[in-house]
Amino acid sequence: MRIGRNESKEAWVNNQFGQPQEKTSAAQSNLARALSGKYQFNLKSVFLRSNDLVRQYLWVLLPACFLVIAAVMLVAVMMVQSMNITDVTQISPATQGMMDVVLILLMAPLVTGLMMMGVHCARRERLRALDLFRYLPLILPLALAQLLISILTQFGLALLVLPGLYVFMASVFTLPLIADKRLPVSQALLLSCRVVNKYLGYFVVVFLSFAALFLLSVVTLGLALIWIVPLYYTTLGTLYEDLFGNGEPPSSQPAAAEDESRFDA
Repeated sequence: MRIGRNESKEAWVNNQFGQPQEKTSAAQSNLARALSGKYQFNLKSVFLRSNDLVRQYLWVLLPACFLVIAAVMLVAVMMVQSMNITDVTQISPATQGMMDVVLILLMAPLVTGLMMMGVHCARRERLRALDLFRYLPLILPLALAQLLISILTQFGLALLVLPGLYVFMASVFTLPLIADKRLPVSQALLLSCRVVNKYLGYFVVVFLSFAALFLLSVVTLGLALIWIVPLYYTTLGTLYEDLFGNGEPPSSQPAAAEDESRFDA
């Protein structure tokens, strides 16, 4: 959603954060409902809708996931070779920090691309595998947000583990909010945390469920990841659209168009 010419970013954020307004637009209704605690969090419905989206868009989501994995592996190999690293256990803190920054710069827009592909799936929009790279122009704010989240998560894990896990979970919608609504980093992070806090117990169940699925995928020698990884991103996309999107949350009934789900790279 784009901010109108006569409405400042600050006013839009105030409205989105649940400030009273005589005429709430359709684009604000889901967020207002979420912040007031009135969203009906139905885990079964969320997973059923997300699973249906995987069936419709698998051959678009799967190449995008492989592209991200391949890009990370390629950059990691290039950095190891360029720095003449022979033993990864002997990497200095400065080198490790530089490698982390490079990976964050690479991963932030690509992860955002995957998450937004999940959002566009939830909106039943046409997708291409190359939509993964749509948010490269936003690399600086996205990388800054990812770096901030990474630092806070690592700091929390170093303290008592649970604070770090909370930051990871509560900040999950930060990148899509920056990409979709063009919010500043701090406002996107705060808004993500506020909404997740309203339904914290449900989000704990969602993330624990995926942690169990990723562990169980070992039994299939990783083959189950072909379905689990796209399911993870369609689930996040479904929740994002329910909590931050336009109008009423969609029903669990599939409304797919066959031509939208084909691979069109």
